[in-house]
Amino acid sequence: MTLMGLLVAGCMGGDDLDDDGGKADRGATGRALECVVVRVNESLNAGVLEEGLGSIYDFDEEGYPGADGDSLEVSVARAEGKARIGQRGFDAADGDLIEAIDEEPRFNTDVHFLSTRLRARDDQAVYTVRVFSNSRLGVVLYQDSEAAEKETLAALDCRGTAVPTFE
Repeated sequence: MTLMGLLVAGCMGGDDLDDDGGKADRGATGRALECVVVRVNESLNAGVLEEGLGSIYDFDEEGYPGADGDSLEVSVARAEGKARIGQRGFDAADGDLIEAIDEEPRFNTDVHFLSTRLRARDDQAVYTVRVFSNSRLGVVLYQDSEAAEKETLAALDCRGTAVPTFE
């Protein structure tokens, strides 16, 4: 199994992956990388995505959600050329960029990243979905252009946590 395969297996909780030269992003269950949003940078969120992201932990004292159900998830299926950040979809067939990137941590060399860069063909904004191999937690990073500094848009849980139902 390749290094990328090992990282993906750790991120998805799968026991095995097909060795396809590091291009796989699915675990033994055949699922794409799926994460739930657990924290949102609200000051950035308000101006970045048309529909915004919401946290699965945003609910009121009566149990009603504070966000739309389809704004609570982030998924990446590189093999299929599709990704989603909340309600914002990316599709390689439409010319959107969905690519694995090789990143190294600046400080903690014990952590490895599984990272995917996303950019819509008609937009300069860049999103990076980064999952940490040791914890299967992650972040969505935002840049308003390739040259801009990355800012954290959201924190993710990619351990297989289901989006709660509030009905």
